[in-house]
Amino acid sequence: MEKTNSWTQEEFKAYLLIYASESDHTVTEEEKELLETGLDKELIKKISKEIKEDNDYQRLQKVSAYIQDNDCTQSDLDILLNEMKEIFMSDGDFDVMEQAAFRFMKKMLKV
Repeated sequence: MEKTNSWTQEEFKAYLLIYASESDHTVTEEEKELLETGLDKELIKKISKEIKEDNDYQRLQKVSAYIQDNDCTQSDLDILLNEMKEIFMSDGDFDVMEQAAFRFMKKMLKV
């Protein structure tokens, strides 16, 4: 399993939100603006680079490892899931790929 011990809570949040924005392989202007509203630009740059270097399996392993290693509460994960849904819905097109990613993340973000 991937190690994420060095992630802060804000880096984990950024990872999830950027993952959501890229789930359909297209980051729209609306998604980009929403990310920039809630996250530091340098953090977006750093985490975007990390996501691009990871394959899907590594991404999911990192998310799972962070949740396990940091004793995340369901309440905290639900907040992040709602923020992910905002990203998915921000451009007004909640397409099939985004819907599938959202359903999968709902299952992953259960403790």
